[in-house]
Amino acid sequence: DPSTIKWVPVANFLPVSGSNEFLVRELHERLSNNTKTRQKSDALFAESRRRFAFRWSETTCATNSVVDTEFKYLHALRLGPQAIKLGWQYGSLTSSICRAVGYNERVPGDKPNTVVALKKTRFDSLPSVLQIDMQRGYTNAETGKFTINDLPVNCPYTMDFHEGGYSHLLTKNAAPRKYVLAAAIVGRRRSPGENYVDWWGYYKGLSASGQWVWFEVRPLEDGEALPWARPQHFRVDDVVVIDHLSTSGNTGTFPIRLYYRDAAEWDTDKALGLAE
Repeated sequence: DPSTIKWVPVANFLPVSGSNEFLVRELHERLSNNTKTRQKSDALFAESRRRFAFRWSETTCATNSVVDTEFKYLHALRLGPQAIKLGWQYGSLTSSICRAVGYNERVPGDKPNTVVALKKTRFDSLPSVLQIDMQRGYTNAETGKFTINDLPVNCPYTMDFHEGGYSHLLTKNAAPRKYVLAAAIVGRRRSPGENYVDWWGYYKGLSASGQWVWFEVRPLEDGEALPWARPQHFRVDDVVVIDHLSTSGNTGTFPIRLYYRDAAEWDTDKALGLAE
């Protein structure tokens, strides 16, 4: 129970060798929800952000011939309301990702019920850290009102782009990677029907005893937003994180942002004591 735990400022906890430090700082930035702090962080941690960068391919095809291919550099895979809904319906984040990446969008023609081309989106490269942004807030097309999509989604602990449903999401230029969940931000409506969301984070860090464990990071309360204040953390069991990132026994929590690290790179960093 967090109410019975003595809170420890994360500023006093970092840096710790082997602690996924750049991800903890990323969580601080997101949870602080402070524009000035975020702008400063963008400049200060630009080197860490390079870990999130990947190349994105959008190819338009007509009658089996390529019309045009556009490349973009992105720092997060964004999943919209439809992708999140599919993940909830089919029970896995994999369905959401396949909807956002592997979906072949039809390009309509001038005449009714005609399709002149297909637009295919794929990863043209994969990042060291795959950041998944689940866009929970959107404007309802029917009511015109801002709405929160609070559907839970089962989030896998690992994602392997060498095989299964993930491999076809890559172009021939993209080298496949295997990812392991390293951090997450989750949220919950403050009350049913309300669009105000309480949110907090989790990250895998190195404990004082040398074990890799999960830590929870909570933003400070409104009255505690001092200039030198930082979010606060405490250790939690694996099952706590799993519960918040699944649909089984869920208590209204939903994932907002996920961070998956390249498994091979992380293992190498751990062996060298450099997993920051």
